Amino acid sequence: RTKRFVEVYRQETNKLFDEVDLILTPATPEIAQKLGTVRVRRNGIDEAVGNAITRYTTFFNMTGHPALTMPCGMHREGLPIALQLVGRYFDEKTVLRTAHAIERSEKFSIPRPNVDK
Repeated sequence: RTKRFVEVYRQETNKLFDEVDLILTPATPEIAQKLGTVRVRRNGIDEAVGNAITRYTTFFNMTGHPALTMPCGMHREGLPIALQLVGRYFDEKTVLRTAHAIERSEKFSIPRPNVDK
């Protein structure tokens, strides 16, 4: 039964690439948590940090699409945020080239967080 669901997810995700070259998503639904945090509460649901922060990346791990995450800025609370780029099957080149172009962009500048706080 699980294999059937995964296959449906793969097929539906593949259809998206009929319209786009890449999918860009937030890397996580949450900002980075302070060191030592083990549980978070979101939308009234209490869950382990690991489950909360991997929600968006896990889907593409399951479907097998090439994906990468990269930092893209800082939250107003001074914690890093990241984006995820996802490509067609066997098109890692487009994912990597796009990430490289983003990093080289004049507007791409991420201050180093103050880890002493």
